[in-house]
Amino acid sequence: MKKLLTMILALTLVWGCLFSVSSASAGTCGMYEYTLKGDGTVEITKVDSKCNDTVIPAELDGHKVTSIGRSAFFYCRKLTNVTIPDGVTSIDFFAFCGCSGLKSITIPDSVTHISEGAFADCTRLTSIQISPNHPVYVFNNDMLIEKSTMTLIQYTGKGGDYEVFWGIKKIGAGAFEGKSLKSVKIPDSVTAIGDFAFRSIRGLKSVTLPDSVTSIGFQQFYGDSQLQSITLPAGLKELGYGPFGWCTGLKSIEVSPENPYFEMKDNMLIEKATQKLVYYLDVTKGTLEIPDGIREIETNAFENNKGLKEIIIPNSVTKISDAFKGCQNLIKVTLPEGLAEIGYYTFGRCAKLESLVIPDGVSYIGSYAFEDCKNLKELVIPASVTNIVDTAFNGCQKLVCTVSNGSYAQQYCEAKGIKYTVK
Repeated sequence: MKKLLTMILALTLVWGCLFSVSSASAGTCGMYEYTLKGDGTVEITKVDSKCNDTVIPAELDGHKVTSIGRSAFFYCRKLTNVTIPDGVTSIDFFAFCGCSGLKSITIPDSVTHISEGAFADCTRLTSIQISPNHPVYVFNNDMLIEKSTMTLIQYTGKGGDYEVFWGIKKIGAGAFEGKSLKSVKIPDSVTAIGDFAFRSIRGLKSVTLPDSVTSIGFQQFYGDSQLQSITLPAGLKELGYGPFGWCTGLKSIEVSPENPYFEMKDNMLIEKATQKLVYYLDVTKGTLEIPDGIREIETNAFENNKGLKEIIIPNSVTKISDAFKGCQNLIKVTLPEGLAEIGYYTFGRCAKLESLVIPDGVSYIGSYAFEDCKNLKELVIPASVTNIVDTAFNGCQKLVCTVSNGSYAQQYCEAKGIKYTVK
């Protein structure tokens, strides 16, 4: 029966190849889409999301497969086991990202490049089969490691307490994403942690970073709902956007007093040089007045804050984007006069927000800026606004805008069927 099924699958693949829709640069063969490279080999660019156990073919339409492209198997949730054929040299960024059912992958010696994040959010991946004599990579201590740079590409452990062994210099993008961990110990050989390396970790409550770490990528601990405390080291110079978004249990951020770049002030994590408010701990039960001098409010800075009811933003702030998304109890906001734009998702899902005056000078209202603000009834839009993205007011069923006669905002409301009054 196994031989019969194998024969049927092989014939299906051949049949698909014979009738593929291809050109000089692209084609389809069975469940695979590919592009033809300059050397006559192909890169797999997409696969049917329903694919399960997969032995990737060595050839497609008579062309040798040499690379797995960016996001090629993106969120193929039914994929459980993968064997990559000899001859493939490259596995690109996000190639198997989100394959939550993936348990094992076999990688041949021909693979000389695996992008960081290639296996991000593969929550069940526990086995990476690789030769002990592989020229570029080694698998040890539940880690896939690039030997020349000592970069931890992917963690495959089953959770609990974990210690990254000394000698690792970088923790790559998405290396621990979606995994279960009670604690993680990072050695002082590590100098950089890539984008979203610890995003959506289940069970992680406390993290202390060594002084050797100078750079942390974006959305580093995003969605770690059980994270309660973190200590940022003296050597930290760079911190990517949205590091603690959706960390609903976070109550303590400590910054080394010797750090010249960041500080904690009134429960606010602030980047000193730019006076950017990076993150605000969810401790206020009522009104918050941001101190004058803050110039920018970072992405995810207040995301899902439950205690905040009113916020007063000083005129020194000129940029806000995706900062207050999901602030469930936010009722009143005072925006600064120097504000130039209201960016992507700034007040999305602020369900209790009832009214807002947009100051004169704002020219742009971005995508989903007020999405699902279900109780937003009054919004004053000045004549300075000359661009509103189509999705800015999705789900704002009670909205009535106040606009200037003949303004762009009036034309927008008329075109979108939004109620308005002219001031």
